[in-house]
Amino acid sequence: MKQIPKKNIFKTPEGYFDHLADEILSKNKNKQRQVVLSRWAAAAILVVGFGLFIFRENLFNQQARENLYAVDQEVEFLIEQGDWYADDVLSMSEDPNAILDEIIAEEWGTYELNDTELEQDLWSY
Repeated sequence: MKQIPKKNIFKTPEGYFDHLADEILSKNKNKQRQVVLSRWAAAAILVVGFGLFIFRENLFNQQARENLYAVDQEVEFLIEQGDWYADDVLSMSEDPNAILDEIIAEEWGTYELNDTELEQDLWSY
């Protein structure tokens, strides 16, 4: 150790401390800009993701409605052609009573009868 010269090895370059504060502040401003930009980017990604989710759900629902409409049309065609009868359609249903209730509501929903008139109509046959 005695052979090593005693020299200051921690020497700073000329003018290093003159511009040090400015460099630190500029780096801090760059980091703040990056944080603000990353927040805006995250918000934009969330908005786009939510929009795509809604669009996909609407597209799926539209396709499901179109498929149901096509099935309804096919069933109506088979009934009109005489290939299927009411018993066939009711036997394929999970809840045939719900279908019958729907048909009754459609047929009798436009008539406004009170209970006594309904009883008279039923007993008149």
